[in-house]
Amino acid sequence: MTLNDLLMAANGLIPTCYVTMAALLLMLFWWRQPRPVFLLAISLILFNGVLGWREYGLLLVQNHSNQDLLLWFTLGLDLITAGLAVGGMMLWRCYGDRIASFRLPPPQDQLTIANQELASVKTRLESLLAHTAELSEANQQLVKAIEERKQAEAELTQRNQELEQYAHQRLTDLRQANLFLQSQVIERQQAESELRQSQQLLQLVMDNIPQLIFWKDHNSVYLGCNQSFAVAAGVSSPQDIVGKTDYDLPWKPQETEWFRQCDRRVMESDRAELGIVEPILQADGQQAWMETNKVPLHDSAGNVVGVLGTAEDITHRVQAELTLKQLNEELERRVEERTTELRQAIAQLEHEIKERREAEAALRQSEKRFQKLTASAPGLIYQFQLNPDGSYTFPYLSSGCHDIYEIEPVAAQCDPSLLIESVHEDDRQVFFDSVAQSAATLQTWEWQGRIITASGQLKWVQAVSRPELQAGGVILWDGLLIDISDRKRAEEALRQSEMRLRHQAEQLEQTLQQLRRTQAQLIQSEKMSSLGQLVAGVAHEINNPVNFIHGNLAPASEYVQDLMQLLKAYQRHYPEPTPALQRQIETIDLEFLLSDLPKLLESMQTGTERIRNIVQSLRTFSRLDEAELKDVDLHLSLDSTLMILQNRLKAKPKRPAIEIVKRYGQLSSVECYAGQLNQVFMHILNNAIDALETGYQQVEEINQSNALAITTLAKPTITITTQANDETVTIQVGDNGIGMSEEIQQRLFDPFFTTKPVGKGTGMGLAISYQIVVEKHGGQLQCISAPGKGATFILTIPVNQAANRFQVN
Repeated sequence: MTLNDLLMAANGLIPTCYVTMAALLLMLFWWRQPRPVFLLAISLILFNGVLGWREYGLLLVQNHSNQDLLLWFTLGLDLITAGLAVGGMMLWRCYGDRIASFRLPPPQDQLTIANQELASVKTRLESLLAHTAELSEANQQLVKAIEERKQAEAELTQRNQELEQYAHQRLTDLRQANLFLQSQVIERQQAESELRQSQQLLQLVMDNIPQLIFWKDHNSVYLGCNQSFAVAAGVSSPQDIVGKTDYDLPWKPQETEWFRQCDRRVMESDRAELGIVEPILQADGQQAWMETNKVPLHDSAGNVVGVLGTAEDITHRVQAELTLKQLNEELERRVEERTTELRQAIAQLEHEIKERREAEAALRQSEKRFQKLTASAPGLIYQFQLNPDGSYTFPYLSSGCHDIYEIEPVAAQCDPSLLIESVHEDDRQVFFDSVAQSAATLQTWEWQGRIITASGQLKWVQAVSRPELQAGGVILWDGLLIDISDRKRAEEALRQSEMRLRHQAEQLEQTLQQLRRTQAQLIQSEKMSSLGQLVAGVAHEINNPVNFIHGNLAPASEYVQDLMQLLKAYQRHYPEPTPALQRQIETIDLEFLLSDLPKLLESMQTGTERIRNIVQSLRTFSRLDEAELKDVDLHLSLDSTLMILQNRLKAKPKRPAIEIVKRYGQLSSVECYAGQLNQVFMHILNNAIDALETGYQQVEEINQSNALAITTLAKPTITITTQANDETVTIQVGDNGIGMSEEIQQRLFDPFFTTKPVGKGTGMGLAISYQIVVEKHGGQLQCISAPGKGATFILTIPVNQAANRFQVN
């Protein structure tokens, strides 16, 4: 039990004792003749008891902020009254008998009493004539007693009058003090009610501001925050953060030390620090970047008592700045200018806040905090009220109304349509729809759009507020509206810059691809040119001795036939050779030699013919006149390419020989670059052979991994089909390999795209083939394939290249 509880109990018990004591005194002593002092004491006791009961009831019913002072005052009054009553009774106890003995009778009985006393005296005088001396002495005593009684009555009358005047004056003072205390209590209650309403409005506004707001004392202990900061700090409500420090929140240790250093700097220098960009670890574990503003808080004497801070999440902006740092210098300049304006505005608002310190102490402090918070948050803080009849008002508008709309807040409150009609006509329907949806669902209202200011300036604004259903169906939105024109211009500049960069990147990518393609073509052309020169030289060098051998084989065969005829004639004329000659005949196996020598000459003839055909194919494939258009037999070019690839078509340990099926149509000579088309045939046929070998390799891997599931493939076959009409020639090269997916077909002719292992392909073969067919010959090259269905390359070129005559790149 506290001291206040004891005082409350005493203030209720003491009046009860007063009333009870007064009643007992009246019952015990009313049968005696009442005396003025006694009646005055009982009246004071009874009055003080009734007054005490009233004050005690007032204390119970009302919650006074000066309750302690009123308790002590009431208790003091009770003690003074009790002292006066006890003093009066003590005075009566000490001098009551004396006063009662000298009480004068009523005026009308005094004569009778005097006559009786005179008669008695006369009788006594007559009886005591002989005792003159005794009578004289008794007379003197009687005179003395009468004088003392008169003197005592006079003193008692004077004291009674003084006591009545003091009691009346004291009662008047108590009534005036009671009235004064009642007025003070009512004023205190009104002030506390206004203070509570102001604090509730302040907290509501802060909770609707998207920025993080907090304030601390001089020891960096949190005194409060808004809901946004509470969520970021990982606490359930702003009340839970009171009494905590940065060490109690989920910041990193280095972040905590940095925050406290900033607090000390601001409080020690008594200067605001604005635009502090700092990283912070949020309650959900995500790293964020905050732009923090900190200003010192002062008491009524101007002493620094704490720090006020606002923070805004700028993570996306920091990431954009890190990515496009070189392109954002103009944006940074504008942001710096805006920051300077905000600092000036905050300084001006602080000056205006200091000029309002003459108001009532508690309300003035609340208004100061509210003004500082609204000043720290850029934009317009507002209250929007929608009535059931569809009308609307703005109960509150901050000074930001003039900065954004160029309209004074008072004018906008008098005519709310000034703000609504300033919404751009293209955004007005979206604005009304969003307000109606928020009113229907009581969800947070968020809107971003354009407004036209009083001077005709176009601005982008962003508004956010939370609706609350009031009594009578009224809906009240408390929120914040900020000017985002600079951000929109910056975003547009960033978009333009990004588009320019993307366009430049695409151009660079195309240029790089073109350079790579050109480089590969140059390398391929140079390689084919060098290969053609090498092959032509080798063919020429081989062709001469081959022709020499081929030309001498015919006479050598005739000479051998002649020698064999001669030897046979010799055997007929000399059937019995000498023993030495017989041994020589057996040693060389003459019969086998005579039978095998014609076969040997015939195989040499066949070999020289094959060498001549291979040399002719090499010369055909490596035509040195590919820079000029020539009329070419494409069948001859295809056969030459197949001749060169003959070694790859033969049977391998892991696959059988590849069968070539020729379905040649009737083709006339085609005007083309023969050497380049030979490269196309070589690339397409090589890819067909690779696809067939890959299929057999995959089947072998499957069989090795699962011995029970033996998989076989059809005989590897490449089918070459040619056909022509009056304008074009079509060549189809198909295989029965593994085929390819749609995704691979879409990228088949892209430069450097290959599905072959590293080191087995450059990815340029089909790209170069596509360029040769489409760009150099004005034709078409396409692929038709499906997984497991093989692939068919269809090559179509015009018969006459008159429309496509251009220099080989």
